[in-house]
Amino acid sequence: MLRLLAEVASGDASPRDALERLSWLPVEEIAANGDAPFARLDHHRSLRQGQPEVVFGPGKTPEQLLAICRR
Repeated sequence: MLRLLAEVASGDASPRDALERLSWLPVEEIAANGDAPFARLDHHRSLRQGQPEVVFGPGKTPEQLLAICRR
C-alpha cells in the first residue's frame, strides 16, 4: 500500500488508478488445513459491480460450502 501511495504522490499513478487497485484488497481466499484455496470471496464486489458476491457451488463439498457461507 505504501508503494501505491508513493506512486500517486510522484504522479506515476492517478488517484483513480489507485482506487481501482485498492478495490481488490478485500478478496479473501478460503482453504482448509493448509490445502490450496477452494474459494475466493470478493467482499467488495457489490461496491464495484452493483451486484453482491455469489457462491459457485458445483464441485464443492458441503463442508466447503458451509465454510464459505460462514464468512
